[in-house]
Amino acid sequence: MDAPEARTAPPPLPPADGFAARLTGIFLIAFFADGWLSIVDEFVRNSWPVLTLARAAVALGTLGLGFLVFVALHVTPRLSKRVLYGPAVFVIWCGVFGAFPIAEFFPPETAGAILAALQAGWGSGLMAACGSFRAGRWSWHDLGSSRPVFTWRNLIVSVVLTGVLTVSYGALSVEGVFRIVARETAGYIRPGWDGLSLDERHFRRGDEEVRLVGMMHIANPSFYDSVVAGLPKDRTATVLLEGVSDRENLLRPPIRYDRVARLLGVADQHESRFTAEAAKALSEPDPQLEYRQADVDVSELDPRTIVYLSALGSLIQSPTIKDALRQIRDRSSPLHDDRLAQVAWKDILEKRNAHILGEIEAALRPGHTVVVPWGALHLPEIEAELEKRGFKESARKSRRALEF
Repeated sequence: MDAPEARTAPPPLPPADGFAARLTGIFLIAFFADGWLSIVDEFVRNSWPVLTLARAAVALGTLGLGFLVFVALHVTPRLSKRVLYGPAVFVIWCGVFGAFPIAEFFPPETAGAILAALQAGWGSGLMAACGSFRAGRWSWHDLGSSRPVFTWRNLIVSVVLTGVLTVSYGALSVEGVFRIVARETAGYIRPGWDGLSLDERHFRRGDEEVRLVGMMHIANPSFYDSVVAGLPKDRTATVLLEGVSDRENLLRPPIRYDRVARLLGVADQHESRFTAEAAKALSEPDPQLEYRQADVDVSELDPRTIVYLSALGSLIQSPTIKDALRQIRDRSSPLHDDRLAQVAWKDILEKRNAHILGEIEAALRPGHTVVVPWGALHLPEIEAELEKRGFKESARKSRRALEF
C-alpha cells in the first residue's frame, strides 16, 4: 500500500512589480491613511488643528490618486477593478461631490462619521487582502501585472460600468434634490418622479381660520381650477392675493412667466381661472367671498432689489434660449452679484412676509376664514408665525401642480 502524499502549503503569491503595482500600493496606503485620519479627526471633532490640516492634505493627495487610478482603470487591465474601482469612485464622490446626497439622509456629523468609518474599514480590509509581511517587510500581491497593457474588452467593460454608475448616481442625486426642496419648504413643495405637488394647510384659533395655499407662477390649468373649487363656501372668507404692484412702473421689464409656461405646455397664473375669478371679484365685490390685494408695491422695496428684479425679468422674458444664455454668461449682470441677491431675497421674502402677516391679522374675525394663496416659499415662515400666535393646524390637502 502506497504511503499518502504529503500535503504542502500553496506557494505564496508573487510580489507585485511595475507601475500598475506601485500605483495600486500607493493608492491603497493613501486610502487607508485617509480613512483612519478621518476617524480620529471626527472623534475629536476637529479640535486639533494640526490633525485637521494633515487630514485635509492626505485627503487631497488621495483624491488626486483616485482620479489617476480611475482613468488608468479604463486604459489598462493591469489594475484590478475588483480592488480599485470602488475606492477610486468613493474618494471622487466624497472629494468632488461632497458625498451628495448622503447628507440629506443623515445629519452632517453622522454622515461624516459614517463615511470615515466606511473608508477606514474598507481600507483596512483591502490592505489585508492585497498585501502581507514577508521577511520583515510589507509586500503587495500580484494583482494583474501579467495581463496585457491594453485590451478593448477592458475599455468597453470600464465605460459600460462607469455609464451605469453615472446613471444610478444621477437618479440618487435627483432624489436628494427632491428631499432638499421638501425640507427647505417645510413640505409645502413636494417634488417626485411623477410630478410636483403643493400643500394647502388649515389653521384654527378658536373660531378663526387661516388657510395657507401653496401656489406657483406656472402650473397645470387644473391646479388653479382646484384652488378656486376649494375656497370656503360654508362661511365668509377673505382671499389675500399675492402680487407685487408697480404703480410707478419701476420694473423694466416686468416679471412675467407666460413664455416659460408656453414652453413647458402649462398655464401662467396670470391667465388662469383663479386670476380671472379674482379680477371679477375685485370689480364686483361679494360680501361672502372677498378678494383683497395684500402685497407690497415695488416702490416699497430696496432700490437694489429693483435692479435685481429688473435683470431677472429681462432673463425670464428672453426671446430665445441663446439670448437667455448670453445673459446668464454675462458676469456684469446684477444676477451674478451675491450681495445684491441677498438684499433682494430679504425684500422678496422677509419684507413681504411681514406685510402679509399684518394683512392676515387685519382680516381675522370670529367665524371667518382668511385664505392666503401665496408662493410656497413664503408659507413656512407664515405658518411658524401663526403657530406663535396660537393657531393650530386642523387640516391639510395636496394638489398636483405639474406632471412629469
